[in-house]
Amino acid sequence: MPLDNAPARFINRQSRKVYTLTTLTATHAVLTRVTDRKVVRVKLAQFREKYTTESNGTTAADAPSKRKKSDEPTGILVPWEQCPLREAVHVNARIAAEVAAGFSLALNAQQLFEHWGHSAFTGKCAINFYGPPGTGKTMMAGAQARVIEKPLYQVDYASVISKYVGDTAKHIKQAFATATELGAVLFFDEADSLLSRRIGSCDNDAAFATSVNQNRNVLMQEMDRFEGVVIFSTNLVENYDPAIMRRIMRHVQFSLPGSAERAAIFADNLGRHAVGVDVNRLVDMSAGLSGSDIATAVVNAFAACSSGPRTTWVLSTASVEAEVIAVQSSRRANSQD
Repeated sequence: MPLDNAPARFINRQSRKVYTLTTLTATHAVLTRVTDRKVVRVKLAQFREKYTTESNGTTAADAPSKRKKSDEPTGILVPWEQCPLREAVHVNARIAAEVAAGFSLALNAQQLFEHWGHSAFTGKCAINFYGPPGTGKTMMAGAQARVIEKPLYQVDYASVISKYVGDTAKHIKQAFATATELGAVLFFDEADSLLSRRIGSCDNDAAFATSVNQNRNVLMQEMDRFEGVVIFSTNLVENYDPAIMRRIMRHVQFSLPGSAERAAIFADNLGRHAVGVDVNRLVDMSAGLSGSDIATAVVNAFAACSSGPRTTWVLSTASVEAEVIAVQSSRRANSQD
């Protein structure tokens, strides 16, 4: 089968890890591991032999794919009215203050320019949220869009990255053009996949290096031209290209929630069912969990308590405790992989 017929997503037969296919050259395949964005470069023969498609287990040599049409959207538009309320994003005071300071560039551009007289206050704003997964970065992006009453254009990573040379750059331009046309806040989630460091060319991978570096250059050009608000979010900020880091006005580090934030997250997720549940005990035992982890534990507790007649469905502290422990166990297991 021709090389261009390889799909974009694969499983390593031995490790069962999931990868996205970034680029195919005449001699190598370049893949990115989904869990941690680690880039793997393998010889073409090994790629054909050791990697299979997710759907049916066929080898990379046999799997067909469909090229993205030029008129397909690169993201999802979320009206600002459907974005989270700022009060629903529970972060500590430092994070809240840094986010507010960053977005003041967009909210108060005219007043800032009149007072300080600096040409940087034009209303454009580039901000980066980084930190562990599940700490509220995506929710905060939506909440800030709601604060400034602009829709959120959330870029779909899978729709931007392409194994076809030149297509990724086109999709980047399309994302910025769409956000401009819609007057939307542009949001790149998992941004390290697009903002990673440029690479040097070597031997048989010169074509790959050229393609990656062109994509980074296009992204920087679009950032320079864009007059609106763009938000990047990542778990792996150390992978960012320094030239792109320089173009981002503010970097906000998100951290795991403290006890006060965990209490608020439990309260939001438990809702009226918090009556009779010892939230303080749950807060004490959930140190080290993210907001997403807590939400998962509560939902699983609801499900676990929902067997038998509905008249018997009662949530208890013990049922939520059990699910918190289960989430903690899974996190420990994952950290040992």
